[in-house]
Formats: sequence, structure tokens, C-alpha cells
Amino acid sequence: MSLFKELYVKAFNLFKAESFENALLKLNEAEKNYVSDEENITLEDIEILKGSIGLETNNLELARSSFEKALKLNPESAEACIGIGQVFYAVNSKEEAKKMFEWANVIESENVSGKNALTNINDELGYPKNHNSLLQESDEVQSEGNDFTILFDEAYDLFMRNDFDSALMKICILQNKFEEETRLLKANIYLGMGKTEKAKEEFEEILRLNNRCTAASNALGEIYFNKGQLSEAKTMYELSISRDPDDQFALVGLAEINRELGLSPSHSLLNFFSGTEFSRELNDKIEKAFDLFNKKDYKKSLKLIDGMLETVTEHDEKKAKDIISSLLNFKGFNLLALKNSDEAQKVFEESLKYNPDSSQASAGIGEILYLNNMDKEAKTMFEWAVKNNRNNMFAVAGLAKTNQTLGLPADHNMLEMGIDTEDSAEFNELLTEAYTQFGNKEYKKTLELLKKAEMLIEPDSTLPESKRSSSSIRNFMGFCNLALNETDDARICFEKALQTNPRSSQACAGLGEIFYLMHDEKRAKQMYEWAIRNEPENKFAVAGLGKVNEILGLEPGDNTLTSEKITKISEEINNLIKEGYDLYTRKEFSTSVDVLEKAGKLLDETFTSEQSKETRASLNNFLGFNYLSLKMNDEAKSCFEKSLECNPNSSQACAGLAEIFFLQEEDEKAKTMFELALQNNPENQFAIAGLAKVNSVLGYPKDHKNDVK
Repeated sequence: MSLFKELYVKAFNLFKAESFENALLKLNEAEKNYVSDEENITLEDIEILKGSIGLETNNLELARSSFEKALKLNPESAEACIGIGQVFYAVNSKEEAKKMFEWANVIESENVSGKNALTNINDELGYPKNHNSLLQESDEVQSEGNDFTILFDEAYDLFMRNDFDSALMKICILQNKFEEETRLLKANIYLGMGKTEKAKEEFEEILRLNNRCTAASNALGEIYFNKGQLSEAKTMYELSISRDPDDQFALVGLAEINRELGLSPSHSLLNFFSGTEFSRELNDKIEKAFDLFNKKDYKKSLKLIDGMLETVTEHDEKKAKDIISSLLNFKGFNLLALKNSDEAQKVFEESLKYNPDSSQASAGIGEILYLNNMDKEAKTMFEWAVKNNRNNMFAVAGLAKTNQTLGLPADHNMLEMGIDTEDSAEFNELLTEAYTQFGNKEYKKTLELLKKAEMLIEPDSTLPESKRSSSSIRNFMGFCNLALNETDDARICFEKALQTNPRSSQACAGLGEIFYLMHDEKRAKQMYEWAIRNEPENKFAVAGLGKVNEILGLEPGDNTLTSEKITKISEEINNLIKEGYDLYTRKEFSTSVDVLEKAGKLLDETFTSEQSKETRASLNNFLGFNYLSLKMNDEAKSCFEKSLECNPNSSQACAGLAEIFFLQEEDEKAKTMFELALQNNPENQFAIAGLAKVNSVLGYPKDHKNDVK
């Protein structure tokens, strides 16, 4: 029996024994040891079992994501459909649950679980027990298909008779009637293919056509959330809720974001409860309590919280665990504000019983230990808080201040070092000695110790902990080199740290200092701003930004990466791109180039290369086609090559290079590039036409393709 199968079987047995936490650990191990499907055990089975654990433990986020992964692995998985349906049911989205149970029955009509689930939901919703809207819709779909064919044939017939105005009118009717549904399907296909940006473009176009389409706004919310763009994700979910206040997908998404953004502790989470009036009443109370907390009226806030805790516990204890934990955390911070540390600690400890992974509870206990001068113990609790939620700014700040007291770097976290247990003692000794030598200004000795410590980290490890540990050590080495005036070596260290961890605040700050020493204040300002964006409490970066702002004649706190400025600059870039497109369609290519160059300059000044690479790739392609139209082939080629550096899968860049090869009569190269363009995007019309013409020159059928790798 392979290790993969052995671990899966152990996990399954632990699941049956209701040892869910241990089962999940075994499943994660099994996934790491997966080589290929064997004896009917697949990655889909792993995700299905994970989802089942999520349902049993009321971890709905785990359940949802696992069943969705299973469905991506096997779009015909009845078990995955049933699982997603159960998640919808758990958050009182019964119509959505019914739809998923219906799909399960369509995929596998003899699945007993699917049959029972559909029968039960039909009974609750007042439908006949065998009712399945998907089967009833088949006649309607056929009718719509006939309508499409009729309209298309009529438009084509008018086109062939040169009655273009009438043909265009028919096409507009056809487009308006079917575009939203077509684009939704197309966007979901792109998501299934992992082409998130293409899916995003489709969802955005759907919202332009119909701003009430919650399927599109919810999808955009999830895309933004996965990219870490929380404000944008929040806007999308709020748009969905404004259209449909009971949209459970949006409510759950918004709740998660509110927690990440540090808004009122239980805001919107209460919508998990089935009674909407009950949910609204509690949400009103939590907002009042939060308002009282902000006004420093802690006793009144506590009174409201205690009343809510009593109500929630009586209502539904199983569903209420996370809510109770959040309310207890809120209570703890009120008690802390009243300087009642002993009572606050008891409350935070009680919160951890309901939710052992509560970042806020760990941070609260960390703060109490810090106030009692128990710095090492406080550091441990803040480390757990940050590990459980890296966006918990209170925990990040708490860890930074305890590290400062202990003479450690602000982001030092022993839980995130990613070191094998057998090497951890040696690693800790090396780091401790390195900090001591650094404090004594023995920078060369510090570097030697850090190099030894770095060797204990797995070089090829993909674990986030190992990457962060490697990044931290390289940052430390960078600051040692800075102290030795070895700016070139320091720059290499900071750049390597950023490659490992693109969100490293210390690496950005280090590069900012190097640019400052090079008298390149604009680039220094940009890097200091990114350092502060990644960690607002980075005092080195705050001080650095202040000194470059002074040189540039700006206010000390001027920061172009504040959310308001980012939004404004993003809008300006988008407007410039739209203007460039309008000029291109009017064949004013030189002016279009000037406008797009302006957009590119603004992009480079505001965002890092990592943040802007997709937009930069599109801009380079756009510039390339302008240069092609101006017959400036060398400039065009340079643009397309730069685009491929930003996005190696850019279909337009491949097609642009292919066109240049074709114009240079390098037909075989042109054919290869057109084929690559179509491999990256089969719907690229420019590439389809280009391949047809080059095939014609080479004597091939117009759609002939070689095997391109």
C-alpha cells in the first residue's frame, strides 16, 4: 500500500471515529504525498472528505472551498454538488441548496444521498418531492435555442441582402437577449481554466450590461478577495447585498472581509442565522455596541454585549460558536479598556474554548501579558495571533513592540520560521547570537551566523513558513550589509527577499534606504510607501518616508498609496487607456502612443512591478499594435517582448510578434507564434486570421497547426 493510500485510509477511519482535527491533518499529509490516482482514491476524494469535515465541524469556509475544488477536479461529481448544497443549506440559502441537489440528481440519478437531499428540500420549500427545475427548464432552453437560431438566420439573411441597418438591428436584439447568459458561462469557463483575469473582464462587462447581476458582482468579490484587494472585494459584495439583501454568498463574503479589515467584530457574521429578523436585530445591537466602544462608553457597550451573548447562546449553540467567540473578544477589549486585565484574560481564554484559532483572543492575551511585563510569553501569544490572521493589525503591532523590547526585528516570529524540529534549537541559537552581534555592531560576524542559519532552511521548500523565514534572514543580511556600506550586496539581499516574499515590508524599506543613499528620492519614496502599506507599524519605513518627503518638498506623511489616492490614480490610468483606445480606433496612432506612455509612467510610479505586471503587459501590447500601424516594427517588437516578460502567456503579445515575423517574411516563425497565441487564447481573432494567412503562404490548410510546446 502506498503512503498516499495509507494516509487517506487513516484519515477516513479518524473521520468515522469523529476525530475530525486529526483526520484533517492526515488528509493534508496524504495530499503532499499524492503521485497519481490509485485503487479508486483520487484528489477529488481528498477534497470531498475535507469538505465533509468542514460540515461536521461547522467550518463552512473549509467545506465550501473543498467541495468547490472537488467540482473543479471533476465537474460531474455528484458528491461535490451535494456538499455545496449542504453548505448553502447551512447558511439558509435553500433555493441555492435545491439547485445544487438538482444538479447532483441530474449527474447521478441513483445517488441515494442526492435523492434524499432533494426530497427533503422540496418538502421544506413546498415543492412536489421529485420536483427538479433543471429537467423542467430543458424545454425552455430548447425554445431559447430556437429563438437564437431564428434571430441569427434572419440577421444573416438581411446581411447577405446588403440590408445592413436591419441586420444590425436583429443582431442587437440577439446580443441583448443572450449576451449576459453567454458571458456568465464564458467567465465561469475561464475560472475553471484558471484564467482569472479573463474571467474578471467578462464579469466586469456583465455588470456594465446589467449592474443588478449579483452572480457577476459576487464572482468579482471572490476574485478580488483571493488577490488580497479587500476594499474592492467589499465593494462588490456590498453591491450584491444592495440588490438582494438576503444573498447569503455575498453576506458570508462580506463578513469574512469585515473581519480581515478589522471592522466591528461580528459585523454581518450574524447573518449565518436562519431567522433574518433575529440576524438584523443582533447586527443593530453589535453596531450600537461598537459605536459605544469608539465613544469610550465601555460599560454600556459591555451591557449590550452580555445581552447578545445570552441571546445567541439560547438561539443555536452549534452555529453560534464563532459568533460567541467574536462577542467574547469584543467584551475582552472593553474590559481591557477599563483596565480590568484579570477579567479580560478570563474572557479571552473562554473565547479560545469556542474558537481555538481566534486571532483576536490570542492578541488580547498577548496584550495582557505585555502589560504585566511578561514579554516572552506575550511574544508567543502575539505570534499565534499573527499566524492565525496576518491581517490582524493589532496583533502585528503587538508583536512588533514585544520584539522591540526583546531587541528583535519587528516581524520576527518563531512560529513562521519553517525549520525542521531537529534543527530548530541550532537555528534559534544562531539567530539569538546574530541579534547579539548586530547589537554590538559586529556586522561581519552577524553575516557569518546568518549564512549558517540560512543553510538550515530547506532551499526548495514551497512552505510559506520557509519562504517567510528565508525572506527575514535575507532582510537581516541586507541591513548588515547596509551598516557595512556594502550597498550592492544589500540590494541583492533585499531583492531576493522580495522574490521570496513580495509583501515583505522590511525588504521594501531596505530598498527604499538604498535608493535614498543613491539620491534617487522618487524611487526611495515608492519603496518606503510600499513598506508602510505592507506593515503600517514599520517605524524605519515611516521615518524614511518622512525624510524623502522633506527633500521632495512634500508633507512628512504624504503617501501616494493611501486608498483614496490609489483609487484616483487607478481611475486616471483607466481613463488614459480608454483615451488611447479611442485614438487608436480613429487611427491617430502617434497620439495614442503618447497617451499610453503617460499611463505607463503613472503605473510605474504608483505600483511595484509585481502589482502592475498584468496591466503593464496589456499596455505594452497596445503600444505594440500602435507601433505596428505606424510601421515602426522594431519598436513594436520591443513592446511585445516586454509584454511577454510580464506575462509569458499573453496571446496578444505572441500574435503581435507573429505579425512582425510575417512582415519580415519569416513565415515558419510567424506560424509558430500565431499557434502559441491561439494556444493561450483560442478565441483570439487576430491570431486566427494571422494563422490562416501564413498557412496560405506555406501551402497548408488555413487552420493547420503544428504541435507547439
